[in-house]
Amino acid sequence: MRTLYESELKELQGKTFTDAKELEKAEAEVKEKNEKKELAVAEKKQELAKINTAANDYLKLVKENNQKRAELKDAEKKAYEAYRKELDDFAEKHEGYHLTYRQNGDNVEFQVEEVKQKTIEDYFKEMEEINKRFSNFWNSFWF
Repeated sequence: MRTLYESELKELQGKTFTDAKELEKAEAEVKEKNEKKELAVAEKKQELAKINTAANDYLKLVKENNQKRAELKDAEKKAYEAYRKELDDFAEKHEGYHLTYRQNGDNVEFQVEEVKQKTIEDYFKEMEEINKRFSNFWNSFWF
């Protein structure tokens, strides 16, 4: 592989110089110009290597964070399933429940209460009582 220096020296091949000092001066200029170009290329490669390293570090961190998120999501799902199982078992055993929760800052307090189930007969008795009160109320307005 040719270097930039060799290609620059070809430019000097077709020129005529009066003495050796002039030739050496031209060669030194070409060599200096070439060294500056090579230095710029080397610096650019170093900067690109830093960018490449930073990009790889970023992608590695993203991958690790995605794995952690997946693990946390899985743990959350398992905890929720355990909670729902306990709640469903309670509801099945006690024929229903009422769930209340209070939040105080970061603290959440849950309270599970049994639902007091009414029979249909109790419901009709209660409705009959309400109807009687309503009728008595309206009957008091008849003259």
